[in-house]
Amino acid sequence: MKISSFDKKVVISLLNQLTPEKTETSTERNGEIDKVALAVRLGKIRFIKQEDQYVDLKALSGDLFNPDVNIDISKEELKRSESAFRVRVHREGVWIVESQYWTGRAWEGIEGISNNVICGFVGDDFVGSGYELDLGREALTAYNSQPLDALGFVIDPFRQE
Repeated sequence: MKISSFDKKVVISLLNQLTPEKTETSTERNGEIDKVALAVRLGKIRFIKQEDQYVDLKALSGDLFNPDVNIDISKEELKRSESAFRVRVHREGVWIVESQYWTGRAWEGIEGISNNVICGFVGDDFVGSGYELDLGREALTAYNSQPLDALGFVIDPFRQE
């Protein structure tokens, strides 16, 4: 199964999050990263990116450019930053990212899975955000809750006995 260019970016980002430290926490996290990255490469789970057509620029930026909140930044700098942000949003778009799992027949992102969607990423900001593991973990848990063969692949639901 061929994986998308977006999935490739996510896998690279996940692998870049591996830490050389040998603590109990880092070892466990590295193991989860390896499992999610492998599941993407094997076609068990995937990440899809869709344009957020209902984005509210004011809600997206929150208080980032509010001079009453950011008193240590000049009003001029805040205006320049806000203008640059608007241009970037217009140029790169705002995206929703969803993780899905393979059922043996189709990709699933609703039934049997939760906490697998996150909104409000400008351009490719999802990649490297740290949310890759969270969404991937949810999809892999849903995938693994299905009947699997001895190699860990989902059994086609129409071929089960």
